[in-house]
Amino acid sequence: MDSNKIKKIIKPNRKRSLICLISLIAAIVFICIGAYIDRDRSLTPKDYHELITNNLDKENEYVKLNITSLFSFAKKGDSLYYYFVSDEDNYLYIARITEETYKKLEDLYKQDNENFSYELKGYIFKIPDDIKELAISSYNKEYNENILNSANLNDYVGECYLDETLTPYTTVSAIFVGVGVGLIIFSLVLFIINLVNTINSKVRMRKYDINEIKSELAKETTLEYPNVYLTDKYIISNLNGLLVFNYDDFVWLYNEKRRINGIYVGTYLKGITTKKKVYYLGYTKNKEEFFEEVMNKAYQKNNNLLIGFTGENQKKYKEYFKK
Repeated sequence: MDSNKIKKIIKPNRKRSLICLISLIAAIVFICIGAYIDRDRSLTPKDYHELITNNLDKENEYVKLNITSLFSFAKKGDSLYYYFVSDEDNYLYIARITEETYKKLEDLYKQDNENFSYELKGYIFKIPDDIKELAISSYNKEYNENILNSANLNDYVGECYLDETLTPYTTVSAIFVGVGVGLIIFSLVLFIINLVNTINSKVRMRKYDINEIKSELAKETTLEYPNVYLTDKYIISNLNGLLVFNYDDFVWLYNEKRRINGIYVGTYLKGITTKKKVYYLGYTKNKEEFFEEVMNKAYQKNNNLLIGFTGENQKKYKEYFKK
């Protein structure tokens, strides 16, 4: 085995560290872009009343509306409410407002109810049928008259409702920030994994001479498998940091197949030591037979090894630790 390959085996966390760094840099870039987009409020809202007057109140228009009164008639979810709102000329509209905004409006009204006004901004969308029905019944109940019906509702409130929960770039900004946060979490998890693996490797490597490990790996007799290397003296794994074991450190070696939602994702070579510690030594998705070879080679070095996951080996494993 050449020296370059040995270096990669000895320091397996370099690749993960690089991925962690790139991920963190990408996260910062995404969050900065998201923040920049969110700050860009250059889109000017159109006057909602003028759009309705000119029959231009089409979906996805960004609008503004100065309201002087409102009352709730429908609720969707935990904190989103639909309101009848009116402007200073008593024209009626339907708006979707968050509970947070309503509390803000309530405070403003209490401060000065005679001069109360507030500018809503948001996108307009077609009024859903269920909201139309609730609007009609609530309005008629409020005034004890059958004023509104499905035929004349549009004449009173227009075809759309104003959704103040959506503003320009909200979705795009949220996507960028969301991706950035996701990458930060990924980087943090990867960093912790690397840190734990590095600590574990250093603890285990204290009793080994690194030069001897390199010398063992350089021998022509060394056998190489996915993340596992068999030398004359050691079983070496770099799946989760560098781990070095004597052949007699293990009591049991076996393959463990992994499935996610019933779908096969790969096979791990699992080892349990004489101290009952469990280690994942290697991983493969389509070369499971290599691990069978690893176990057989290891058995030649340690005839007391339990090989393979069987009911008989489970009993022998329990008996081993009863001694």
